Amino acid sequence: MKHTNKFKDYINKIFINYAILLIGLILILFIASLYLNFRNTVIRVNDLYNEGLANFLDKEFDKHKENLLILGDDTFIKRAINNEDYLMNANMLLYKYCNENNVRANFVLADKDFNIITTNFYSVDSNFSKIEKSIENLSYYLLKDINTVDMTLDIFDYNGRPRPHLLFGKPIVEDNKTLGYLLFYIKEDDLKNYVGLKDVDSIALTDRFNNIFYTTNESLADNMGKFKLENDGKKFVSFNNKSYYIKKNSIQNGNINIITMTSISRHQEFLKVGIFASLIISILILILIMWLSPVVAKRSLHSFDSLIYAVSQMKEGNIDYRIESKTFDEFQIIYDEFNSMTSQIENLIKRNEEIAERKRLTEIKHLESQFNPHFLFNVLEMLKYEILFDPKRASDMVVSFANLMRYNIYYGSVEVPLKTDISYLEDYLKIQKMRFNSRLDYSIEVDDALLDNMVPKLILQPIVENSIKYGIENTNHLDIAIRIDKYENDIRVLIIDNGIGIEKHKLEGIINTFQNESAAPNSIGLYNVHRVIKLLYGDEYGVDIESDKNGTKVKILIPIIGVVKNV
Repeated sequence: MKHTNKFKDYINKIFINYAILLIGLILILFIASLYLNFRNTVIRVNDLYNEGLANFLDKEFDKHKENLLILGDDTFIKRAINNEDYLMNANMLLYKYCNENNVRANFVLADKDFNIITTNFYSVDSNFSKIEKSIENLSYYLLKDINTVDMTLDIFDYNGRPRPHLLFGKPIVEDNKTLGYLLFYIKEDDLKNYVGLKDVDSIALTDRFNNIFYTTNESLADNMGKFKLENDGKKFVSFNNKSYYIKKNSIQNGNINIITMTSISRHQEFLKVGIFASLIISILILILIMWLSPVVAKRSLHSFDSLIYAVSQMKEGNIDYRIESKTFDEFQIIYDEFNSMTSQIENLIKRNEEIAERKRLTEIKHLESQFNPHFLFNVLEMLKYEILFDPKRASDMVVSFANLMRYNIYYGSVEVPLKTDISYLEDYLKIQKMRFNSRLDYSIEVDDALLDNMVPKLILQPIVENSIKYGIENTNHLDIAIRIDKYENDIRVLIIDNGIGIEKHKLEGIINTFQNESAAPNSIGLYNVHRVIKLLYGDEYGVDIESDKNGTKVKILIPIIGVVKNV
């Protein structure tokens, strides 16, 4: 059958989809594991090493600055510039401070004319003319504030090889006069013991202008001695045909950059090989599943076809359908249970439909019958006096009242033409007008095109009765306007009075009562009308109330129906 073939195609698609999903999940897990491994072995290790190195060097350079500030104000240092008798004490202080730091520094103490007083540079590797020149440059361009330590790079020959050195300097001042200069040089060899290739492949230390003063890879420097890679915030760069993860960190207020690089070429190759192998395996698995799924579906899903077709018949409303085919014992149990439950459901649906209809009609009849007994007593009391004083008026009242009682008790339809219910309402209002005379006026405006449309019986009188009951006692003159017109595809009834309105908390109570199907309110008129409309036409129809101190407006919305529904 066509339906069976579609179902098998669906099962085949499910097999393939799940296979693709499984393969995709395996690929995702494989890539995720590679990423986590890459993150932990490359990114995290590089970042931690870079951060640790930055913290270490930042502290060491801060120590040198602090030492310069202390030594620049030391009496022995100041005296040693112009008095050789203090030179020994000055040397002891300088050697002590330089040797106490992890990253050693070479010191130079010079007078104001840039002549070197003392230094720990060895004679074989010191180039005093270059050192003196660096002091002079530093004094001109950097040492402007006598209370601070300045830092820069200075290039001079060290062991016959030009190399930038990190230079800290401070003027030595007494009585606002510059006596000389104290400088700390940090050379490449001073950094080697603490800046090594432990967890990364390359390291470079530069100033803020990218001048390298230490690196483990000379090829990172260009002809000008600057760091040649412009990563512009990138985390991955290509260098010498290899890919690297690069981390840049700044210390000393951005004056020094710590750059660490780790090769990711192995990870890239492993990723390519892994993805290629995974794709080959995935293709083989898909081919195998595409070959196996039709075979499995053909042998195993025939019994499911019958059951699914039976379920679709029930879904379409064919509850008379029964499964007649024979199959394996396990499936036959399901077939028999399905047929049995279908029969039970069919019986229950018929029974529930009958019960629901009887309950609905009973509730409507009960709501219709709830006529206000106070109205009856008031009419009889009024007749007693009218018979004595105005028999003709009493006769008219008896006729109107008889019409009301006949309509309420004997009229056999749940729904009536609108004109019938209006006629009943007019009889009711005539009686009330006789009772209240000039204190009550009313008007009825109806779209003639709606007069033959069906409405629930007794839909208007309870609302008007409420208006009179609660409005006439608190006003000298009560005016009630009844307007019935077409609103979109429905009939809209508006009953408006000029009474004192309904208090806010009472109005909220009435509206809350509308939401309760089992409510038994003290004032049943509004609730009965609302409930009957809901029972007949559904939740989108009913009664809506608006009220303030200037009066009350009740809106009733019902559908346009042109056929009488007999009980």
